Amino acid sequence: MNKGCDSTTPRVSIIVPCYNQEACLAEALESVLAQNYPHWECIVINDGSTDSSEAIALEYVRRDRRFRYIYQENQGVVASRNNAIAQSVGKYILPLDGDDKIAPDYVGQAIAVLERDDNVKIVYGRVELFGEASGEYILQPYSLPTLLVTNCITNSSLFRRSDFNACGGYNPNMAGGWEDWDLWVSLLEHGGTVHRLTTIGNIYRISKFSRTTDAAKKSYALREQLWKNHLPLYQQEFFRLWQFHQDITGSRLFVLFRWMRQIKRKLFSLR
Repeated sequence: MNKGCDSTTPRVSIIVPCYNQEACLAEALESVLAQNYPHWECIVINDGSTDSSEAIALEYVRRDRRFRYIYQENQGVVASRNNAIAQSVGKYILPLDGDDKIAPDYVGQAIAVLERDDNVKIVYGRVELFGEASGEYILQPYSLPTLLVTNCITNSSLFRRSDFNACGGYNPNMAGGWEDWDLWVSLLEHGGTVHRLTTIGNIYRISKFSRTTDAAKKSYALREQLWKNHLPLYQQEFFRLWQFHQDITGSRLFVLFRWMRQIKRKLFSLR
């Protein structure tokens, strides 16, 4: 049963792209259905699946009219998210991969933060792993210098539609991966801050073969594209980043920054 909402209630559009994820999709959608915050819509966008993903999605549409279903020929996750968001109506957006889950109180807690503080651009929670690994995945605390070197914000974070539209959405040139990292930089490069909840928000599936592991194999090319997309910011911040990361010698971030230093000339020669 749809609990509905009135015209003054904030709504969130939960965007679930799926491609041949029949084994996982129902778990993802059940986690949406279990949200304590009722004023959501969930758009499942089927990116040309050849399995039973469509039948699973349509079953949830029949169960609750807050679910919507879109089919498209295979275009990849970046186009899927952009296309679904363009057809959504929520004030806030939450991407959710078709093989992941969200905690029951995540949406309500995140919206409460965004409603009370316009300076917050992104809200995310702690991350719990399941599947091939378990336990909590510890993300580095957010700061802009940290974000410019490593993605410290989970993919399933909440943000405002207005901010998403202002920065042009997910960049198609990041179709190979890390499109969420690129979006976070876009949302924050002109100001604003980030809020991390103290509770688990994202429940992230670890599998042997995933788009994330594939992106890791292409990390150099993807990182270079990320820099190109935000070249003025990276060039402006480079020496401040150097000083920032000098202060945390021995950490994972410092190792990443030492690698970044090795290709400094590449960064300043990009066009």
